Amino acid sequence: MLSKKLKYIFLVQGEGRGHITQAITLSNILSEAGHTVAHVFVGGNANREIPDFFTKKINARKVELLDSPGFVIDSKSKGIRIWATIVSGIFKFHRYIKSCISLNKVILEVQPDVFINFYDPLGGLYNLIFRPSLT
Repeated sequence: MLSKKLKYIFLVQGEGRGHITQAITLSNILSEAGHTVAHVFVGGNANREIPDFFTKKINARKVELLDSPGFVIDSKSKGIRIWATIVSGIFKFHRYIKSCISLNKVILEVQPDVFINFYDPLGGLYNLIFRPSLT
């Protein structure tokens, strides 16, 4: 029995390494099954680069960084500064809207069968604004 080969787009929360590692693992599993990961977006900011190991190991046609909400960290205690994070998100909101527009443009172009969000808040904002009919 032949199964349909699906086309995927990933959105990966780029802070830390857990979600990145999960995306690599799933990408490899999908590839082995004959599916395609057409595009991977990594949520982060201009001060962060996509780790080299990720771009080398993720089995995707294209990997792209998008501005996405992130935590403001206290440099002394290494804790999350909640109010600073909220204020930062408000002031950068226009950037996140632009990211959602970029994400939507690729989704309309690629026409994926499945969109997987690895816990990036941008995915929720995108869903709220565009209401895609994706799985």
